[in-house]
Amino acid sequence: MRKQRQQLFAACLLVAVLLTLPWTLCQHESLERPLRDLRYRLKAQFSTPASTEIVLVGIDAQALKEITLPLSLWSEIYLEATQILVESGARVVAPDILWEFDPDSFSRLGSSQTSLRDALLEIEQQFALLVGAAPIVIGAHLDGDHLNLPRESLQAMAGDRLALLNIHEDPDGVIRRYRLSTPVSEHQETRDWPSFGGRIAELASPSLKTPPLTEGEMFWINYSGGGGALRVISLAEVLKRQGLERFRDKVVLFGPYDTRLGDLYRSPFSRNGEPDVYGMEIHAQAARTLLSGESLHPAPPVFEIFTGLALALTVGWLFARWSIPWATFATFGLGAAWFTIASWAFVKNGWWLDISGKLGLLASVAAVCYTIRYLSVERSRRLATKLFGRYAPTQVVDRLLDDPTLAQLGGQSYEVTLWFCDVNNFSTVSEKVTPERLLSLVNEVFGEIAAIIHSHGGLIRQFVGDEVMAIYGAPVPLENHALAALKTTHDVMRRLGALSAKAPPEENLFQVKIGIHSGRVVCGNVGSKDRMEYTAVGDDVNLSSRIMGLNKINNSLALASRATIELAGECPTGLSLIERGTFPVKGRVGTIDVIECLLEVPCASTPPAS
Repeated sequence: MRKQRQQLFAACLLVAVLLTLPWTLCQHESLERPLRDLRYRLKAQFSTPASTEIVLVGIDAQALKEITLPLSLWSEIYLEATQILVESGARVVAPDILWEFDPDSFSRLGSSQTSLRDALLEIEQQFALLVGAAPIVIGAHLDGDHLNLPRESLQAMAGDRLALLNIHEDPDGVIRRYRLSTPVSEHQETRDWPSFGGRIAELASPSLKTPPLTEGEMFWINYSGGGGALRVISLAEVLKRQGLERFRDKVVLFGPYDTRLGDLYRSPFSRNGEPDVYGMEIHAQAARTLLSGESLHPAPPVFEIFTGLALALTVGWLFARWSIPWATFATFGLGAAWFTIASWAFVKNGWWLDISGKLGLLASVAAVCYTIRYLSVERSRRLATKLFGRYAPTQVVDRLLDDPTLAQLGGQSYEVTLWFCDVNNFSTVSEKVTPERLLSLVNEVFGEIAAIIHSHGGLIRQFVGDEVMAIYGAPVPLENHALAALKTTHDVMRRLGALSAKAPPEENLFQVKIGIHSGRVVCGNVGSKDRMEYTAVGDDVNLSSRIMGLNKINNSLALASRATIELAGECPTGLSLIERGTFPVKGRVGTIDVIECLLEVPCASTPPAS
């Protein structure tokens, strides 16, 4: 058994090592994304409120209500709002608006629209001059291979402050990462275009440091919360020049902030898959991440491999050394502990630690180790129980396999019920049949009795000649051992009575006497260090055997002591109890009250007592 456990330990550790790399390095983003979103929510709940360095101006319901012009003619509104924000002392102004004015479209409408065309061109020129003189970021948009840009005059004034408004979703449609730049092919040349949020942050803080990037030149957005987490002021208030001091030395973005205008996305805080943030908020959260320097750091692969290996080896050790239930429970505990550690690391330090891969690794190692153990140790255990259970009580074998230290001389005190059974006419039958046939008959009788004893939780202590001794309540405790012994008596008498009717007289070994008594005995191993057996020792053991012998005096089949009847507390169905009085016991001072146990409806073949 020790060698097998060593082999099991080695196998479990090997499995842990082999499974660590695949689970640590393989991509399992679909499993990890929901766990990332959960950590985002935890971080927002336990982190300090978002910085007020960034302020949002929303084209919201109030603005749409007060400004009656069609959105296509809002150029003058955008110009006025931008002028007001610049004049209020904003550090950076970033309209989340694609300026796509096409004067030719008005010319095609006829001379009646010429004045409108000229007015819009004048507004564009004024806006371009403002952009050239103030810290303003202008947006462009990449639509497939086509780059949507403002007119050349505005491009020229914006210069390197022209940035892409594109927002990139993860495969599940949630915005978790943000590009710093995007390569765009123009006129057979490729140019890296800066992102809107990245350019805002660079303009607001020229000494800005680039955060650690993930694949595709993307960084994780350190959200301060979902929709509405950042301060939002209505465009209507700005146009009325209300509270302009709120914008002094702030980074200000303005753009759509009403569901009728679209531009809605899903953040990690989205519930039920519904969009919860506007594009302006995502650009602002990305800029905030860059400006705060509180970027999120994915753990190095070496660290992930090391921690994965440590967890896997721990699970392998648990399944090699502990019982399967305890090892399984401990594995769940390891998973919960790692989830807590990973969540704490993200909330406190912005460290991304893989959770789904580690949980998958723990489950895989546990499953394989369980299979190995089942095929080796558990199989060996069943074989040992089956083999040695033929020579020793099965309950004793199980206890020894669970705790080998019990295989030593000595015992402990138990309150038990002792059950003795003796074949009535063994000598008579043995004279009429061959020894081989006698052994076959004895095995048949003992087989029936043993099955009934085991069904009621009894332990067969020994078969001696034509006698059976059973113990109820040790070494495995039994809630009502006295009642179990009485039920055994009922079932044995009924079963053997039925078999006796079918047996020829010369082979009828199905007539038995039963004695039952409850008391305190010492159960344990007796013998020598080289040869021992499990037994019960004490005065009550002898008394039980003597009660069985009283059946001959009382012309009865089954007798129980008053102690057993009182301890049982009830009489099993189908059994009746009759007082037989007080009798002296051979070899013992004093007397004992005995009670006869009779079947209420005897089998037709129930033999009379002899």
